[in-house]
Amino acid sequence: MKKATYTPAAVRVVCGLILAFTAVRFIYLVVKFHWTVSPGDFLGGYILALIVREGLNFYDPASVATVMKMMHLDPTDPTMIPKMFLTHIPLYHVTKIPFTFFSFPLALLLWRLFLLATLGLTGYLFMRAIHSGWSWEWIGIICLIFLSGRPIPWALKIGNSVFLLLCLLTAVWWAHQRDRPWLTGALLGLSVMFKLVPLILIPLFLIKRHYQTVVATLTTVLGLILLNQLLVGGSATSEWLFSVKVYHDYVLHRPYQINAISLVHKLLGGARPTLAYGVGAGAMFALYAVSLFICSRRGGPLSIGEYATVVALVPICSPYVYPIHLVLLVFPLLATAHILMESERFPGFRWGVFTIVWLAWALGFYYFRWADEASFGLKSLLGYVPLFSAIGLWGLLLSCIGTRPAESIMDKPSPSEITLRS
Repeated sequence: MKKATYTPAAVRVVCGLILAFTAVRFIYLVVKFHWTVSPGDFLGGYILALIVREGLNFYDPASVATVMKMMHLDPTDPTMIPKMFLTHIPLYHVTKIPFTFFSFPLALLLWRLFLLATLGLTGYLFMRAIHSGWSWEWIGIICLIFLSGRPIPWALKIGNSVFLLLCLLTAVWWAHQRDRPWLTGALLGLSVMFKLVPLILIPLFLIKRHYQTVVATLTTVLGLILLNQLLVGGSATSEWLFSVKVYHDYVLHRPYQINAISLVHKLLGGARPTLAYGVGAGAMFALYAVSLFICSRRGGPLSIGEYATVVALVPICSPYVYPIHLVLLVFPLLATAHILMESERFPGFRWGVFTIVWLAWALGFYYFRWADEASFGLKSLLGYVPLFSAIGLWGLLLSCIGTRPAESIMDKPSPSEITLRS
C-alpha cells in the first residue's frame, strides 16, 4: 500500500484552505437551505417513515392524508403528496424512523448534518483506499470535486439519500482493497435499499471470480427481504412491486429526467413511447454489456478503473435519473484522478487532462437546462454536451490507462518516495 509522502508546506497550506472553505461552504448551505428552501425528498421520507411507525399502510391514501394532517400539511396539495417515494423499497422508509422522534425542523437539520458527515466519510474512505496515510494533495482534489459538482448541493438541498449510496459504493471498493470479500458483499447488498441498480456490479465480481463477495451480496439482499417482510409485511411488498410497474410516467414525462429513455422520447417530440423504451433501454444495455466484455477480456485482479466503469453505469442505467443522481459520478471522477496521478504513460499531461475532466464536470451542470424540459430541442440538447463530454472523456481515459491492476499501482513507489529513499 502506498505510504503518505512528504508534502511541501505551501501545498499543505493551499489544500488546508480548500478544506476549510469546503467545510464552511457546506455548513452555510445547510443553514441557508434550512430557512429558505422546501425540504423536498426528506419531507416525503419523513411522512412515510411516520406512517410506518404508526403501523399504517403508506400505500393507503387515507393513511397518508391522516399523517399529513398531523403535521399540519395540506393532503390535497399535489406537491406535498409523496407518490414518487413509493417506488423505493419499503424498508428504505424504515431508515428514517429514528428522525420521526424529533420535530420536523429539527429532524431536517439533523438529517442534513448526517448527509454532510456521510459525504466526508466518502472522501475519507476513498483516500484510505489509495493511501495508508493522509495526503494533502488528495484532500484538495476531493474537495474540488465536492465543491464543483452542482448535483451535490442540490441533493443536500432536498435531503436526498444519494450521499448514502455514494458512500456505500465507495466503501465497497475500500473493503475490496483490504481483501475483505464478505464485508464487500455486505456493503454492496446494503446499497440495494436505496436503489436496485447497484446489483449490476454482481456480474463484475463474478467475472473476476470474487465468488465470496457475490455470495455475501446475495445473502445480505435476502436478509433485507426477510427484514422487510417482518417490519412492513408482505402486502406492502406486493404493492411496491405494482407501483414500480406502473411508474413509467416518471421515466418518460417527469421534469428534469435525464435517463436515456426520456432523452430519446423527447427527441421524438414526446411521441412513440414504445420506440423510446426500445432505443433508450437498448442503448443502456449495450453500454453495460460492452463494459462487462472489456472487463472480462483483461485478466488479473479487479482494477479501480474497471470498478469505476460499472459504478458510473449505476446512475446512467437507472430507469429514471435526476441530476442529483449524478452525484454517484464522484467516484469515477476520483478514480480517474487516481489513475492519472499514478500513470506514467502521459507524464506532464496528467494534471492537464484531469483539469479538463474536472472543468467538464463543473461546467456541464452550470450550463445544463434544469427546467422547461417539455420544450426540449436543439438548444436544450446542447446543455447535455459538456456532461456527456465529461463522461465520454472519462471513459476514454479508463480504456487507455485503466488497464493495470490497482494493486500494482498502489504498491509501486512514487518518484518522490524513490528520491527520499535514495
